[in-house]
Parts: sequence; structure tokens; C-alpha cells
Amino acid sequence: DVFLVRPATGVRGAHRRPKDHPDSCLKLVTLDIMPTRTMFQIVNKDFATNTYHWFFLIQPYDFPGRVVGADPEFYAGRGFNRVKDAETVFTPEALADYLRCFNNSGTIHAVCEDYRAGATIDLVHDDADFDQKINCPMLAMWSSTGYVGRTQDVLKVWQDYATNGQGIPLNCGHYIAEELPDEAYTAIKGFSS
Repeated sequence: DVFLVRPATGVRGAHRRPKDHPDSCLKLVTLDIMPTRTMFQIVNKDFATNTYHWFFLIQPYDFPGRVVGADPEFYAGRGFNRVKDAETVFTPEALADYLRCFNNSGTIHAVCEDYRAGATIDLVHDDADFDQKINCPMLAMWSSTGYVGRTQDVLKVWQDYATNGQGIPLNCGHYIAEELPDEAYTAIKGFSS
């Protein structure tokens, strides 16, 4: 019933699903993301530095995939190591699962293709039907200390995209589900009921 969009899963254009297939999405929850269209409109040095992977992963096939695939633990670890108290935030099981995915060439390829689509055809679609809003109830949760939360009015942005958008800033980093699992679960459960 609820379509959950997490960071680091390769779903930059996931907000398209309730627009393109409204019957398949009763509710939408996003975790520390904003629409790609908006993100590309606010590019500056700080954005490019904090989200360098957006620009790296959109490079033509097969350059980014080969680089990530050459040392997936190093690539994935770079993101995890930026998290305060990473050794307690990420359980060994969670890290093992992330690394399992980053060691799969098909997953690496899919993530790169998703970012490429976000920088190309998704922008075309978003411009073409920007006036068509997401009509299902939507809950956006974001890091109040991360780049997006520090620099953007996240709820206002999502309300430009959705007719029924709600939002919750959380005092954590980008990995909401790992950093504040109880708070995230409670918010999602309450929203999905």
C-alpha cells in the first residue's frame, strides 16, 4: 500500500510512480530525497561537493560501473564513513547487505542507469507534466542537518509536486532508517494506518 523511497537504493525518479501509475500507489513515503528536477535546478558548488555521486554515476556506460565495481567496498564505505557514529549506526547485518548489493554488477549497472535516467528522460517527463501533481497522500522525511534540509524548504518543494504532502524533518543524517529507526518506523506506521 505504501511506496517507500529510501536513499541509496537507486530511485531518483520514484516520485514518478504515483504520477505514471496512480492506481498502483496508494501512499508515498520518501526518506531524505527531493525531486530530481528541483535538485538539478539548484546545482552549485556545495551541492556538487556533497552529492558528487549524482554527477559521477550519470557518466556514460560503462565508466562509473567499472570504477565502482573495481572496489565496491571502498566506494560504498566512502558514503558510510561520512555518517557520524557510523560504527553504531550501521549494524553489521545492514552493512553486509549494502556491501552484498554493491558487489553485484547488475545492481551497480541498475543504479547507474537510474541516475542517468534521472538526468535525462525523467527531467523531460517532469517538465512535460509538472502541473500534474502527485494525488496520493505523501509523507516526506528528511535530515534537518543534511545538505537538503540545511539549504531547502523541503516540505514546500514537495507540496509543489503533491496535492497532499506532509513532512517531518529529523535530527539525523542521510540514512534515516538506520540512524533513527524507531522514529522512522513510528512515522511511517502512523502515516500508513
